[in-house]
This record gives sequence, C-alpha cells and structure tokens, in this order.
Amino acid sequence: MKKILYGLCLLLACQACAKQEITETARSWEGKPRVIVMTDGEVDDRCSMVHFLLYSNDMQVDAIIQSNSCFQRNGWSSDPWIEEQLAAYEAVYPNLKVHDPDYPTADELRKVIYVGDEDPTHIPQGISYKTILPGANVLVNPAEWEDTPGSDRIVEILLEDDPRPVYIQCWGGVNTAQPRLSRSCRLSIPMSMKELLPKPFCIAFGIRMPVVVTSKNIIPVPRFC
Repeated sequence: MKKILYGLCLLLACQACAKQEITETARSWEGKPRVIVMTDGEVDDRCSMVHFLLYSNDMQVDAIIQSNSCFQRNGWSSDPWIEEQLAAYEAVYPNLKVHDPDYPTADELRKVIYVGDEDPTHIPQGISYKTILPGANVLVNPAEWEDTPGSDRIVEILLEDDPRPVYIQCWGGVNTAQPRLSRSCRLSIPMSMKELLPKPFCIAFGIRMPVVVTSKNIIPVPRFC
C-alpha cells in the first residue's frame, strides 16, 4: 500500500513539474509560432502546401522560399504553382474566415514568397550522400555562393527583436538557409552567436544535400528536429 501511495505522489509531482514547465515556456513564447517554409516545388511539396495553407491560421507565416534540391535541380519558381494554390485558397477564404478569423489573406501570403538558391551547380551530381562521413573532402563551399532574396530574408527574420523561436521547415532548401547563416555569423551580424542561434529550429524532411565546410569555417549550427 505504501509503495502505491508513494508511486501516486511521485506521479502527481512529475505532472505538476511538467505543467509548470509548459506554462513557463508558453509564457516566454507568447503568440503564434513563427514559421519559414522552404520548398523545391516537387509534387509532394505541392501536396504539403495545400495542407500548410489550411493550417496557416495556427502560425505566423514569415516566409515561403522556393529553392532547388538534389531531386529538382532547377527549382520550380518559374512555374506559377504557388500562385495557383493561393488562388484556390483565396476562393475558399470567406468560408475559412467563418471558422477562424485568424486565417491570413492570400495577398498577405503572397507578400512573403521569396526565391532562394536554384543554382544547379551547387548540387554535385553522381554523389551518394548516404556514404559521406564527417572529415570527408569538401565537395562544395557554400560560403562562396551568392546571397539570394530568400536567404537574406531568413537572416532578417532572425535579427528581428522577437524572442520567439523560428521554425525553418526544410521541405527542400537547406542549401538556401545554411550558407547565408554561416557567412552572416562570421562577417556581418552585429550580435553574439548566443543571441542568434537559439532562435532557429531546422526541421528537415527526408535526405537533404549536406553542406560541407572546412575546419576553419566551422560554426555552431541551428537545432535540427
């Protein structure tokens, strides 16, 4: 009997601590989660975008960035697929507002669409990324790549005076996020790494192109989920 009572007390204590931690976290991150989506425009991403738009009322959409990937080397920003989806979203928007007034308008979402890295030369061909191990020869040097409107926007968002974390959903486009972050952290961001790096959470889906830097250029990386 004593063991059962002890177990119940321990369980209640753990639940109380967990509830307090969740409450404190929610209090420090007031407002909706900030989200950046990077997409290569492949058919799976187009399906994901439909799902994403229907949940856009539950988040703050800071950017939708089109990029390429090892599967879609030239990207799809030249194709109006996102605009076609926003047109469909706009058509049902009056009904969405009935369910939740927080749905952003289609025009508000259009304003946060950017193009990131779609240079096919930044993705080596004939490489099995599954076999690349730490310490391997450098295949590409992202620090030499040109900035893009999409990569610049990521840094602008992280520099904003907002303590909330930024969830970078890498459906495709790690090659857009990492080079600009690494170069900015080394050269131009007027704040300490401790202030910048706790913000981004990179959520990578599937196998993505690894970004390799030399030992002289290693910097802390965002947290991956």
